[in-house]
Amino acid sequence: MVPFGATGHKICVHRFDDVISNVIRRDGNWGDCNILSRFWKTEVASTAVDPVYVEVGANIGSCIMEMLFNTDATIVAFEPNPKNLYPLKKTLSNLPKIYQERVALFPIALGSTKSSSTIYSANNNMGNSHVGKAVTDLDMGRQVFHEKDTFEIKVERLDSILETG
Repeated sequence: MVPFGATGHKICVHRFDDVISNVIRRDGNWGDCNILSRFWKTEVASTAVDPVYVEVGANIGSCIMEMLFNTDATIVAFEPNPKNLYPLKKTLSNLPKIYQERVALFPIALGSTKSSSTIYSANNNMGNSHVGKAVTDLDMGRQVFHEKDTFEIKVERLDSILETG
């Protein structure tokens, strides 16, 4: 567990060399998440009735933490990769109940049909996890996909989870 920004709370990161975990250790958060709470406050919260923030591919939870501490959003998060799910669950379980109650976490992937599939992750970049096949990220071929980072997962349709209308 490492400090998450200036919140006084901690986030669980991977112990191994991992792009997102390393940045959070160094900077206290994942910078790509910072804009979410600002956008939520200016564009969503002021116009929507009972809005829900949906995080698809929650990774270890940096963007969830950003939304928890900087908005009053109800959060529905999806993270099918067990290697990401463990630190995410640990982070959430160590938060005060008032934050825990705002998050619904589903250990599944989302897709167009209900099925089973495989999730592939680059060995040093768990943020580069893809369902169905390994996809190399921007560093073009320097990422390695190991069998130990490949898991069978469940895939559901979003409309089977969330009520519409």
